[in-house]
Amino acid sequence: MAADPLGINHYNLSINSILHKWWNIKPNNAIHILLLHITHVIVLWELWKARCSKKYGQKSISLNRVWHQILFQVKVSLGKRFRKINFQWNWSNVCTVAINYRPRLSNIMVRWKNMQNNSLILHTDGSCTTSRKLAGARGIVRRRNGDMIIAFAIPLQFSTNNYGKTQATLFGIGWYCDQNLSNFSLCLNSLLVVNLIQRKIKPPWQLESSREHIIDRVRERNIKVSHCYREVNMVADVFAKHATTIHQNIIFTQEGDLPREARRALRMDKLGLPTFRIRQVKYEGWNFAPP
Repeated sequence: MAADPLGINHYNLSINSILHKWWNIKPNNAIHILLLHITHVIVLWELWKARCSKKYGQKSISLNRVWHQILFQVKVSLGKRFRKINFQWNWSNVCTVAINYRPRLSNIMVRWKNMQNNSLILHTDGSCTTSRKLAGARGIVRRRNGDMIIAFAIPLQFSTNNYGKTQATLFGIGWYCDQNLSNFSLCLNSLLVVNLIQRKIKPPWQLESSREHIIDRVRERNIKVSHCYREVNMVADVFAKHATTIHQNIIFTQEGDLPREARRALRMDKLGLPTFRIRQVKYEGWNFAPP
């Protein structure tokens, strides 16, 4: 039975009990999660196909063929999401790979770097909380040495993260234009939004209007747009919870008025303390060594 290699003891258990144990397995990695999620769906689909072939197509049903199709579809699904699986592997081999796989990790040391010129830097971010249907945008304008000039938090109608990021960018650029400042840079931790502003990709229709407003102001004021790691944008990022809990726009002009987490991130940047960006290396092979 398919449950055995996954570590599910199914003997003398009802279908409901087996499914309950299946859904309560603690997965070891992303491959294990996907295998647990897709296997029962593929089983039901192949059984339904076999049933319809027998009833309406007058075809004989071979259990071996049904099982082969289930195993084939599982391998294809895992191969598309991660890396191609050896089609000679049986079900036990596939489960062993999924359970014991250990991803490789890479780390990069990231820290705030003082600018060489006197330009101002706008860091923005946006977020939405699906469970609570809340969204917010936030940002901070800083001098080249990391000192804060102004920070803002804006509640938004629930939408997507990218919508929140574009609205935060639009608000920050609007403040810059109202102050009639010069030598300004825009730094975003979303590569997708950066590519939207630089017209490298087409936006969803919800972001089309906001993107055009941003592009017009970027061209008018000759604003430099660049991408940065999330770890460099931590001051704006930690506004996420704050921006989704307020009901009106809030402007911060003093560092002491910032939320505690934002003050901590700001001071770490000014002191030059690094953070580490740890990411999983793209699946290039099946690795079973410890990370």
